[in-house]
Amino acid sequence: MPTAGRDKMVRRALDRSEARKIYWSQKGPDNAGRGPHLPSNLEIPAGETPAKRTDIEIFFDALPEPIDLELDHDNRVMYWTTAATRRAATR
Repeated sequence: MPTAGRDKMVRRALDRSEARKIYWSQKGPDNAGRGPHLPSNLEIPAGETPAKRTDIEIFFDALPEPIDLELDHDNRVMYWTTAATRRAATR
């Protein structure tokens, strides 16, 4: 899944609700606006390995250097900041 320049995890957040997901952001190339947020299940699918799993999705892509990630479980909101804007965004 990770490709050259996009293989560094920046932040992670655990969703301990019934969804049981892990969300993380990866660094894209410097100043390229290509940092993604990715979720997957906490449990690796049966018969798969951490390096070869089919449940990793791209939740957001083309973010300008995501640097922080937080889940608000009560309100079911994800917050993040980026190095480029220094502002928080939500979903």
